[in-house]
Amino acid sequence: MTLGGADHPGRVGGGRSRGAIAALAGARQAQRGGAGRRARALRQKIAAYRKERALLEARVSELERASRRLYASYVEAEAQSTHLAHLFVTVERLRAARGRGAIYTAIRELVESIVGSSELAIFELDEDGAHLQLGGAFGIDPTPYTRVPLACGRIGQVVASGQPYFAEGDVEESDGLTACVALVAEGQRLGALAVFRLLAQKPALSAADHEILRVLAAHAGAALRDSARPARRAPGEAARPPVDPADGELGA
Repeated sequence: MTLGGADHPGRVGGGRSRGAIAALAGARQAQRGGAGRRARALRQKIAAYRKERALLEARVSELERASRRLYASYVEAEAQSTHLAHLFVTVERLRAARGRGAIYTAIRELVESIVGSSELAIFELDEDGAHLQLGGAFGIDPTPYTRVPLACGRIGQVVASGQPYFAEGDVEESDGLTACVALVAEGQRLGALAVFRLLAQKPALSAADHEILRVLAAHAGAALRDSARPARRAPGEAARPPVDPADGELGA
């Protein structure tokens, strides 16, 4: 019986144990290495997803800004289209009006539907050139405005200077006057259009309203001037009866 040698049972068993342990350690090391690689790959995917998400969020924000710009442009274009339509209606209504009564009615309807006020007064310059005579009053007490001197008061000063007046604060501080524009035709002063309190749903006049009132005043002045001129008759046509300068509506 040999005491030493490679074939000793104790040595053989120990060698197998060490081999098994080494194999198990290697397997565990390989497993840990595989898990590490998977974790690294997963972290890389997460980083890529986060980067892609940031790019998508930036793109969405850019699209939202572009959408807001397009909507603002649309709203502006719509407002401009409405404004131009109002100007066209204003000009056409006054061109079609015949006689002072029709002109006053057209002015009242345009101010109410476009500007947003049912309280207004239309004045025409007296023959003396120093006073305004009330031609039509709508929605107001006409008594204080029957005869307005050019030397005092906002309405008279507007005609005297030719500069329009638009209230910037509380209209009650200006006797309820919201706006006043002179009626002028080819540089000739003819009168004034005064707009008082606005309708409840209209908080204030806009820049577009200012322009509409200027256009309205210019064409109303031309219409009033033309209505005072004698109509041209064709040869053989009978003369038309004269137009009564006071045929406009007067009253609250």
